[in-house]
Amino acid sequence: MRGNRIYIQEDLEDVKEQNLVLYLEELFERFYEIQEKFNQDCKYDKEEDILWT
Repeated sequence: MRGNRIYIQEDLEDVKEQNLVLYLEELFERFYEIQEKFNQDCKYDKEEDILWT
């Protein structure tokens, strides 16, 4: 297993620091939610004989 990296494409230099904190919190919250769903999907896939269409 490798570490996770999130690459930010936008230049953050002029983003207000207070707002940046909020944006980063939301970014990580969404990332971990999506990661958890991915893990659940993979676990389900291993347990069930299905193909998604």
